[in-house]
This record gives sequence, structure tokens and C-alpha cells, in this order.
Amino acid sequence: MRRARREFLTGVSLAAAYAWAVESIGDTKAARMRLLVVCDERCSDSRAFAHRASLNGARVVAWRNDAGLLWHERLLPDASLGVPLAGLTTYADAFVLSRLAWTCGLRMTKLACNAEALVAWRMEQLNQSSVD
Repeated sequence: MRRARREFLTGVSLAAAYAWAVESIGDTKAARMRLLVVCDERCSDSRAFAHRASLNGARVVAWRNDAGLLWHERLLPDASLGVPLAGLTTYADAFVLSRLAWTCGLRMTKLACNAEALVAWRMEQLNQSSVD
């Protein structure tokens, strides 16, 4: 019974995090400006999060190892254009991405999701939050 409760709470928190992260997908003007979701392939919850986001029109970037490399090779070009980013990653990876995001004028908000220390986050331009 304890395991079923934990799975239920995990599912509910993932659903809440998903809704929060993808709330403004429909508000973008061009396909290039669609939400870009980071999927950590090592975590099944992150894969499920990214799959649900892709069903609502988000673009997905999958990765496995180095958050810094992910930022410089895949996320920085989109972030510099003001594309909103979201993901469900470990706290350490979210921390690295948040530090790199500040150099680009993005802010990150975090919401803890489950006992495995996964963090749902969203990054967007600092001045964008006052417009939305």
C-alpha cells in the first residue's frame, strides 16, 4: 500500500509540473519559438514528461550526460532567441542549467517533483514574464 501511495503522489506531482511547464505553448508566434523541453534519457519520469509535452507541440531535446555541453551545443542557440525552455532533470543538472541561463538573460523557476530529487523547471526571458 505504501508503494501505491508513493506512485500516486509521483503521478500527481508530474501532472502538475507538466501543466505548469507547458502552460504557454499555444501563445508563441512561430514554430521556432515553441517551448523546447529537455529530456534526460536516464530518467523514465523525464522521458514521460517530454513525451507529454511533445504531444502538445513542444520540441524535445534528449541528452544523457553533461548539462554544460547540452547548454552550449543545443540550448544556447534557442535561448539566445528567447525560446522558452523547460525540463524535468536532477537538481544538479537544473542548477548547472540555471547558472548558464542567467548569462543569457533567462530566469529559471523550479518545482520539486518526487523523491528521486527530480526538479521540474522552466526558463524564459526576464522581461517575458511580465508580458504573459
